[in-house]
Amino acid sequence: QGNNPALQQYRPAAGLDHMGDECDELPPYSQRPEWSDITPVPQDDGTEPLVVIRYPPGFVEVHDYFRAIQQRTEFSNRALQLTADVIEHNSANYTAWYYRRRCLKELGSDLGAELIFTDKWSRDCPKNYQVWYHRRWLITEIAEHLRATGSDQAKVEEQIRQLAEREVEYHLDTMQTNDDYKNY
Repeated sequence: QGNNPALQQYRPAAGLDHMGDECDELPPYSQRPEWSDITPVPQDDGTEPLVVIRYPPGFVEVHDYFRAIQQRTEFSNRALQLTADVIEHNSANYTAWYYRRRCLKELGSDLGAELIFTDKWSRDCPKNYQVWYHRRWLITEIAEHLRATGSDQAKVEEQIRQLAEREVEYHLDTMQTNDDYKNY
């Protein structure tokens, strides 16, 4: 994917360097100076919640900050990074993927690099419909960008065809490496 000029026409995206164990090394959001202007918004389960859920460490804080960013309709690099943290906690969180798309679009981020970001989720959780929808959106956006900026229509269509072929190959590869690929 890295050799395709269609994937190299955007600025680098934030949130791509946050995969792996790096998130364990960072302090909580409440201790980061760049987040001092944000007041976390706690989840409202009502006065008598039916069930109290015990979330894993960091989950509550990340989601409280995510709700705050959403209320502010902030589409910044830090908001994009925050979506990566939310997705790290729950890769099936549709709202986090949706908000991530909005950040990527607003920031003009590198959509080719974003395809790489999705790789972890599509391979680890191949039945995660949110990640596949996100990849479909990325391919569509890249193709639209090529059509809008390309001067040689035949060359543009060939680039889009190659992009689509690589994505189909990626899907097939992901399905075949999964033990339960028969349902795709």
